[in-house]
This record gives sequence, structure tokens and C-alpha cells, in this order.
Amino acid sequence: MALALNRFTTDCERFWSTAMSSLSQAIPAPSPVTPLTRTGAATAPPGVAEEVEEYGSMTDPECTTGTCCDHPVWLNTARGELGTREVSGRKGSNPRIDEYMRSTDIAASYHHDGTAWCSAFANWVLENTPNPKTPGKNFTGSNSAGSQVWMNWGSDTKAEPFVGALIVIRWSSTGTAGHNTFIVGETPDGKYWWGLGGNQGIANDDSDEGLVVNVAKYRKNSTIRSIRKPPNFNPCDKYKKIPQYTDDEVMAKFGKESGSAQDYNSTR
Repeated sequence: MALALNRFTTDCERFWSTAMSSLSQAIPAPSPVTPLTRTGAATAPPGVAEEVEEYGSMTDPECTTGTCCDHPVWLNTARGELGTREVSGRKGSNPRIDEYMRSTDIAASYHHDGTAWCSAFANWVLENTPNPKTPGKNFTGSNSAGSQVWMNWGSDTKAEPFVGALIVIRWSSTGTAGHNTFIVGETPDGKYWWGLGGNQGIANDDSDEGLVVNVAKYRKNSTIRSIRKPPNFNPCDKYKKIPQYTDDEVMAKFGKESGSAQDYNSTR
């Protein structure tokens, strides 16, 4: 009886050992999990290094010794849109730019990339960036496709610019045509701002078509009407130290479509 029981136990162990071995061979190894990208962000253009939250965390503002300072976290959102470009030759419209336009109060008939979209881009970026000071809510923009409406948003910080501040350009002292772009640096000679914005020209391209989200330079002159910051925004000191980049350094950091000098013709 004992011999039969031992044989039964041994046979059971051999059976389950064989079965589990076969089962493990039959089940394929799990496929690698593809990391998720930030919701709403465009694919980074070739040559742009992936830098996660370079411009601060989307979480609580940094506080030291009882004093809180803020990060221009919207630049993380803006950088994710680098390379977004108009449909060349007006043969349609880029749906992403249409989305920028829909974030403003402009009439639906203008929701296409044939309309100047620098202000709409800035508005979309802010409205799609969580505000660490108001959990569950995003930043607010101007809600307008007009570049000069930003004069009514936030407050002027022209005397103390910082990385992430919004430049308001007016091409003529008596007109309303202008441009908006976020400061990300300046040229080594200090004569130009490097601005990350939409509806900007392609590097080494004199045409007025195929405008893009890129980093371009703007002369520090009287056309800069104001430099704005969001309401109740206190930038950390490190963002007040504006980094300097050459054209080549900008192209290496922000993509090959960046680095162009801008004027009225290249921003429509």
C-alpha cells in the first residue's frame, strides 16, 4: 500500500512538473510596453533631444524659505508642438493649427492655417497646460486670435524679462498687426530674443508659406510693445537668467527648422 502511494505521489509530481514546463514554453513573453507621450503634444521633430519638463514640474510650485516661485511650465507644452507646420501651397489646412484657432473666440470661418495663428498658438499652449497654483485647472490665455489683445492679459514684465514670458510685437506704432512668441533665450550679442512661437518662418527660407512652430529671433527694438507674464506669476530666479544661444545652438536644441531671423514677411 505504501509502495503504491509513493508511486502515485511521484507520478503526480512528474506530471505537474512536465505540465508547468510545457505551459511556460507555450506562453509568449510579454511585449515591451510603449511609453505614453504627453496628451495633445505633437511628435518632436528630428534632431530635437527629448527633455522631459525642462521648464519645471507640472506639480506644486517650488517653495524655499517660505517664498514660492513659479516655473514657466507652459514651455513644456509649447516645445511639444515644435515642427507643427502649415499645409504648403494652401492646399488644405493642418488640423492641429485648426485646433489652435478653435481655442480662441474667432469666427469658425477663420479656423484654418491661412489665418495668422501666432496668438492662437500661444492661447492654446496656455489653455492646455495645468496651472500648479490651481489644481485641476489650466492656465488661461487671451482667448483671442489678435496679437495685441495680450496687452490686456497678465502684467508687463519688460523691465524684468524671464524665460517663458510672452513677447507682444507691433510692427507699426499705429497699426494692429503684430506677433506673439515665448522667450526661450537671447543671442550672444544681446540684440535679439529667441522666441518659441507659432506662425513663424522656416530657417533659411524667405517664402511666406509653410509657417511653423519653431524658435526664431526677434530684434530688441521699438516693435516690442510689451513682455507679459500670467496673473500672479512669480518666476524663479533661474528663469531671469536668460540663456544665450547661437543660431547653430538653437537648431541643435530646438530642431533644424529653428534659428531664422524674423521680420514682417515671415510671420504674416
